[in-house]
Amino acid sequence: MRISNTVLSYGNQRPQLPIVYADDSRLLFESFTGTMLTSREIDGLEINAGYFTDEQRKSDDRHNSGLKSLSFGGASYQFNDQLSGALYASHVEDVLNKQYLGAELQTAFQHRTAAGAGLQRLQLTSGFRLRR
Repeated sequence: MRISNTVLSYGNQRPQLPIVYADDSRLLFESFTGTMLTSREIDGLEINAGYFTDEQRKSDDRHNSGLKSLSFGGASYQFNDQLSGALYASHVEDVLNKQYLGAELQTAFQHRTAAGAGLQRLQLTSGFRLRR
């Protein structure tokens, strides 16, 4: 369901977040079953929250992964063209709590080669995952 720039979805989900990531690098990709809310109402700000009750792993043909529940929430913000930040937290019932704080800085720099001057982009990413 979509209202303005907010989407509420239920069913098979493939989140691409720092703390909940469905790997799609192989032919059989991972997915989660549950509810996810994504809001982009404010320019530069993305808010995500969700509750999943099942996980389908790429290496497992069983439907029951043993996941009781996974709840998460967080936000990312694009401060300007070069700087963005993110803060997320998740809770997997009876397993772990995870927090993530990250920043990304992109900068352009000039360099000279035999062929002449060129413009390159440098991307620096830093994130901290705290597990308990």
